[in-house]
Amino acid sequence: MEPNERRRTLFVVRTYEDSDDAELWELSATDPAAFGEMYRRHARSVFAICYWRTGDAAMAEDVTSVVFLEAWRRRDQVVLEQRSALPWLLGVANHTSRNATRSLRRYNQALRRLDGHRSLPSDDAIIDRLDAEISLDLVNEVVRDLSEQEREIVLLVFWSSLSYEATAVALGVPVGTVRSRVSRTRRKLQLRLGHDDRVTKETP
Repeated sequence: MEPNERRRTLFVVRTYEDSDDAELWELSATDPAAFGEMYRRHARSVFAICYWRTGDAAMAEDVTSVVFLEAWRRRDQVVLEQRSALPWLLGVANHTSRNATRSLRRYNQALRRLDGHRSLPSDDAIIDRLDAEISLDLVNEVVRDLSEQEREIVLLVFWSSLSYEATAVALGVPVGTVRSRVSRTRRKLQLRLGHDDRVTKETP
């Protein structure tokens, strides 16, 4: 209450910069904006794996929407194994992209229902998607002769900077399997690139 006895309602604007994904995941049950923050953080990485899988930017956009729709629908059921949602999201993206046509048919009706509630992507989001598309084209040029498993390692560990544990969650394999695949993939790429670590450098 102000000195002149007028009442004023104060609105508190919540920010999520200090919240990790696990906290956002819980908040999203009652606060849709928290889920929007998770989308902002991870849409570029999800789009990248979808584009890498499908080879088509338009389909990758659709599959990205499917992935986050699945996350929204299952947010009360899924318990994140790590504080980051990215491993789980990339696991869904990896699986969904393999069956893109079938999955898109299955979710088309749900996506149409959401159209009236979805906002258009911002200029920054569009730039991020284009950047991801260009970057993935360059990565694909380097790894075109690798096996499917080795390409997954390049995308998740070297390009997306996931930890071994997070990559194991995304791929649904033991951590030891990830370690051996990383070692084998790194050797192949270093031989190909002349020990240039721009592709094989991992985030500490």
